[in-house]
Amino acid sequence: MIRSILLIGTSVAASYFDIKTRKIPNWLCFSSIAIGLFLSRSFTSFVWHMFTLLFLFALSTFRLMGHGDMKLWMAISTYVNFEGTMYIMIIAAVMMIIYAICTSTKSSFNVIKTFYYDFIYNKRICFF
Repeated sequence: MIRSILLIGTSVAASYFDIKTRKIPNWLCFSSIAIGLFLSRSFTSFVWHMFTLLFLFALSTFRLMGHGDMKLWMAISTYVNFEGTMYIMIIAAVMMIIYAICTSTKSSFNVIKTFYYDFIYNKRICFF
């Protein structure tokens, strides 16, 4: 229950700062990460949270999302398990595709089409 309240509070605060200043403060993300790690249920849970943080940090090097978004995602991942983090990633990818389609120019639509073609027909993912 406490984890859920902290997760919702972190998300609402990050949304507020993002809308007002277009930036998510470092203190909010890093304090949420520290609290989430402190509230780990067991050592195994702590290790999985650390693995998830390293995975998301490695993912942020592709620069597909802003670093503020990645820091928030890392903070959220300390409140949910690894499987929940993967579900968040799938939902975020679908939302980014919908956003790209809604605001698309011809070039961004071609990028999505090429990604889809490569993924479905060639069974590979190429970001570059």
